[in-house]
Amino acid sequence: MNKICNEDCFNCIYPDCINDGYISGEAAQSRAIDKEIRGNHYSKRRKASMNKYNSSEKGKARNKRYYQSEKGRVCQYNQNHSANGVERRKRYENSEKGKETRRKYQKSEAGKAARRRYEHSEHRREYQRKYQHERYLRKKAEKEQQKCLTKTV
Repeated sequence: MNKICNEDCFNCIYPDCINDGYISGEAAQSRAIDKEIRGNHYSKRRKASMNKYNSSEKGKARNKRYYQSEKGRVCQYNQNHSANGVERRKRYENSEKGKETRRKYQKSEAGKAARRRYEHSEHRREYQRKYQHERYLRKKAEKEQQKCLTKTV
């Protein structure tokens, strides 16, 4: 059985190819062509000048305005709540640096004030009521179970 296709879809001589999917090596070739088309539009000189501008007072002010704008907040939210953002946050919080940062914050005045606000919040009270009632029901069930065990013995 002879092959009809020469597996070179970019230079195919047939008007209607019989191969629907990628052939071996074609995916890598397609990615390379896409990368070449997009190109590296920032040269090293351009990157250096952008870094210099971003570290200046004017650049810092511009970045601050952007991150405080609605568009910047939405962008940050999307990055932090994507799958990669969640994984990145988990890795940081479980690292020694993340744990140390959390300890420092909890000892700081801002951390203590946040804890006080949380303890006096309605959310905290609802949470306590809910779990206090569950704890009561659990203990009541344990007592009834103990009664049943003592009666059978």
